[in-house]
Amino acid sequence: MLAMSDRINRSVGLDPEDWEWLAKRGEQTGRTQAAEQWRAKTWRGFTTQRDARTFCDTKRADRYRQKFFPGTQPEQTVRDYFQRWLTTYAATSRKYSTYTSYTRVLNRYLLPTLGHPPLTTLSATDLKQILATAHGKRRQTTRNIFTPIREGLAHAVADGLIATNPALALSPHLRQIRDHKQHVLPFTQAEVAHLLTVAAARDPRVAVAVILGCRAGLRAGEVLGLQWTDLDLPNKLATIRHARVWRRDTTTKNHQLRIVHLTTGVIQALRRLDRHATSPLVLQLNGAGVTQDWLTYHYRELLLAANLPRRRFHDLRHTYASHLIALSASPKYIQGQLGHSTIAVTFDVYGHIFPEQRFVDRLEAIEK
Repeated sequence: MLAMSDRINRSVGLDPEDWEWLAKRGEQTGRTQAAEQWRAKTWRGFTTQRDARTFCDTKRADRYRQKFFPGTQPEQTVRDYFQRWLTTYAATSRKYSTYTSYTRVLNRYLLPTLGHPPLTTLSATDLKQILATAHGKRRQTTRNIFTPIREGLAHAVADGLIATNPALALSPHLRQIRDHKQHVLPFTQAEVAHLLTVAAARDPRVAVAVILGCRAGLRAGEVLGLQWTDLDLPNKLATIRHARVWRRDTTTKNHQLRIVHLTTGVIQALRRLDRHATSPLVLQLNGAGVTQDWLTYHYRELLLAANLPRRRFHDLRHTYASHLIALSASPKYIQGQLGHSTIAVTFDVYGHIFPEQRFVDRLEAIEK
């Protein structure tokens, strides 16, 4: 039959060194009353199992630090850790755009106010200051702020630098954030026709970018990264496998390629472009690919020339989806054309556009 200490060790999942810590703690408490003997035997002076586990986690983290970070070295600060984490992990394991976003978020929200204290002292109360700073922002924006913080601290826990991840305590607060869902504002068919006419008269490259957005549903990065080898003009198909973000070549948003059907108007616009021998990209400027800034500037100038209200380039993609819905295209086809990871994403974004029908009225006809 197992001894009491062995049974407790197996139920709690403690190693011998953990039990030694608990035994010493039990000796320090010196409980002698009969009513507390059982608690002293089981948790060695701790009130709850959670307190005992937290004590062991802290000791285990201290042991790791003593092994890999000798006491002669100063304890690393929050700034030191996250700067090292960005260069050793985020820069090598995330897309460049994600790494840039992580760096911008940490330098703006975390490091200026909480970068100097030691990493081991960072608490959920400290992180709530960031939550207060982000008050009033959209829910997804606030979540994007805490994503690199939570991910970086998770690596610190795995490395034994801290016992627990304080960012996890803020998860209930992030779930409670409510914001008004922004509805899609697509261009009308008449506005699209006018926009394409003005674009063709100004610059064929801008015309191609606009028509790829509103007639093929490409994102801005996918437009910039489109290559001639991705096009099958005779069969009116385009394989979307590249994107260009922050002047760097990368993959699509969900890291998957998709085949998009092209209209005759898209084919004609593409054939008006000069194919440069030194660059495989469709949109070029002096033999090199155009940038996001170039596309944004000329798109805004196009809207002014066409006397249309200012809208994002991404609204061209919403226009493409809304027009397919108006033509009664199946949600699965729309998902494939847009490159959504799941059908749920398609319904979350465009569910309010799909027409409502009273199918229950047809049940009476079936019953008759």
